[in-house]
Amino acid sequence: MISIALQYVDVFEKLKPRENKFKCCPTKDDWKFAKEICDRLKLFFGITESFSGTKYVRANLFSPKVITIRLAIRKWGNSDIELIQKMFEEMKDKFEKYWKDIHGLMSIATVLDPRYKLHILNALYGPLYGREHAATEIEKVKKLLIRLVKQYKDEVEGEDTWDASVGDPIGEEDEAMKLYDLYLSSRPTIPSSSIHTELDLYLEEASLPRTQELDIINWWKVSG
Repeated sequence: MISIALQYVDVFEKLKPRENKFKCCPTKDDWKFAKEICDRLKLFFGITESFSGTKYVRANLFSPKVITIRLAIRKWGNSDIELIQKMFEEMKDKFEKYWKDIHGLMSIATVLDPRYKLHILNALYGPLYGREHAATEIEKVKKLLIRLVKQYKDEVEGEDTWDASVGDPIGEEDEAMKLYDLYLSSRPTIPSSSIHTELDLYLEEASLPRTQELDIINWWKVSG
């Protein structure tokens, strides 16, 4: 409703002098606040829609999308509107509590997307944590991944119960994907290290192009 109202700012202004009973015309500051709120809520709306899809795998989308939210929240702290600054503080505290509990598994789901692998963490954890701390966090995720692979091997090796799924939508570029593409374009070519496991091989091989057509479940069924 607010986004639609913003299209009719001039109409509200014309109604004010013409209609005696029209006593509640928003001020310029009200309109400015409404626009800033809509711009921020648009981010949540788009990400919520991508998380709610039913015809594609979603787990691999969580980490970069949630990091996009965190990077956006950080920028909102610079707003010159006091209420938005207050919202920023409250959202930041809630986000950090949520992120601490779930970021490891969310990151692993994205690393297991052959288009991203560990490169996505190298691209996003720097802006999120700072360069020095980012390396430590990435290493934690990698160790957790190794433990999960070993657990999977012990418990369900040989089972084949996957169903193919439609590729996830790319949609409008968000902050996380812009950072990822920038990282790939500036990343130097590093010679492959000594390969010890299938996981090492997967992480060492070049990432697939980031396209909409990838059926990630079928890729793991056939190529994994």
